[in-house]
Amino acid sequence: MTVQQFNILHELLAPLLIKKSIRKPLEPELRIAATLSYIARGDSIRTTSWFFSIGRSTMYSIVQEVCKKIVQVLQSIYLRMPNRDKWIEIANGFQTKWNYPN
Repeated sequence: MTVQQFNILHELLAPLLIKKSIRKPLEPELRIAATLSYIARGDSIRTTSWFFSIGRSTMYSIVQEVCKKIVQVLQSIYLRMPNRDKWIEIANGFQTKWNYPN
């Protein structure tokens, strides 16, 4: 991912990721970067949380929240969710191609 792509994603997600708390919340940039690193590298939550100096339980929450927000924001732009009939068609195609039920 380029810096420009990250900045675009940040602009779309930041308003949804801003937290209001007594303690200083983690910045949206850090939350997005940690989530993308976890997804892209395939490391464990433990490794990613250590790399970004974030607690493990916090990292679990961040990944879930950021992924939900990514889907929420980008779904209408890039992802067209299949309806029930399309899911059945996809499952049948998977069965036909790989001879494995889905």
